[in-house]
Amino acid sequence: MESSSWDRGRGIAPRLARKIARGLVICAALACQAPAQVAEHECRAAGTISLAVASDDSYSSATLTYKLADPKPFSTAWIEVWDRPKLLFQTQVPLKREGRIVWARKEGVADTPYELQLAVVDPELPIDQGDSFVPLGSSHDSDAGGVAFPGLLPQSLILEEGDSGSDVTLAGRDVGDHNRVQILEQEGPHSWVAREYRPASLVDLHHLRVRIPARYLSKPTVLQLVAMGLDHETFPIGSHSGGWSESEHATIYVTSKNRPLLSSIEPSELSIVDAESGVTIRVFGDGFTAESQVLTGPYVGKPDALTLESLFISPNHLQVTIPPDLWRSAMFRNEDHVLIWVRNGDNQHISDPKTLVLLPTTKFPVTIARQPSITSTSVYPIPLMDYRNPAFTLLKLYGENFRDVDVVLLDNGDLHDIKLKSRFVSPHEIHTWLPRELWRHHRLSFRLIARTSNGTCAAEVWDEE
Repeated sequence: MESSSWDRGRGIAPRLARKIARGLVICAALACQAPAQVAEHECRAAGTISLAVASDDSYSSATLTYKLADPKPFSTAWIEVWDRPKLLFQTQVPLKREGRIVWARKEGVADTPYELQLAVVDPELPIDQGDSFVPLGSSHDSDAGGVAFPGLLPQSLILEEGDSGSDVTLAGRDVGDHNRVQILEQEGPHSWVAREYRPASLVDLHHLRVRIPARYLSKPTVLQLVAMGLDHETFPIGSHSGGWSESEHATIYVTSKNRPLLSSIEPSELSIVDAESGVTIRVFGDGFTAESQVLTGPYVGKPDALTLESLFISPNHLQVTIPPDLWRSAMFRNEDHVLIWVRNGDNQHISDPKTLVLLPTTKFPVTIARQPSITSTSVYPIPLMDYRNPAFTLLKLYGENFRDVDVVLLDNGDLHDIKLKSRFVSPHEIHTWLPRELWRHHRLSFRLIARTSNGTCAAEVWDEE
């Protein structure tokens, strides 16, 4: 039967299935908008029986039409509806050449989960748990899983003109193994043109890898990269737009060869005590000028990056003042470092960044909370189960910052924050047990069973997958 809007809201992927098993011809009947297909079986010395199923427009009920070519050899007949291994409905039907009954769906009929997400959560750390869940499967494709709406975290990368092409790794959220990346190129201050889609491969559950062709690296430019699923559309290729917001894309700066080079900063580590009243660091490199700017922020090129006070000493040396507010803002963002880079005029003339680390002291113990993070699983994507699977499936979760107090939470699209049985193995591995009934493909079957003196025979119609 075709999936209804009610079904599609649960993410059921319709797929017509035809099987032959134990002498039963099994086929799916279509909805009332299309002719019903019939499952037939030749009963030994008793003739043919058949069953067809069609749903009404609302998919709240199904009409089951059965036929007995010759009712005389049969002593009894009945119809069953299954969500295996559970019998949902059973009724005896009159012995006649053709009959019809209506089966109404009950509230108790289970739905196939729309998606599966897992999180390892440390109960001792304050966290928005919604940001910790990673998608590990989707019933959009029950065999291969997948992720519906991938996205990239705000970030930037620097490539230099003249490169022959480069593979870049992008940090993202809700990433899966069915993704692509759209490339937009800047044409003006607020003008971007959509160039092409590029396939993206999965590095881990938080990162994608995509190749930037050499044609984008022939001259200084700025690129925006946007992640999407295979079936999602953004800007049509060749169209112009205002670009994406900062929170929705990654930026690649293809810089000029005539850009400043940043080789080191001294000191590269500072304590809060040192920085309380402001401190001066030395920046070394090449290509500095009296107009060079020294900037800092979470990533290179961030629109609201802070410009630091600097003094030009030579083309190889700048002195930079680090204000106390820089450390306060870093601690507010729960970070123990900042990035420093040099810009000569515009973002096509910027250096690679260097890291300035914030050290803990007795007076100011910097305790950056390291949240647990799942990076991979023993099976990925995790396929939907069915009634033939074990009641529980062991999953091995691999990642970072696991502790023996951590709990594993499940969100299957309908039920939220379900605590799963789990076992801590190491800071990089946790085992958990996934209940079949929380990640199961529910597929109904309709059976016509007729009894003769030689035994029983049956015709079975399956709901579509």
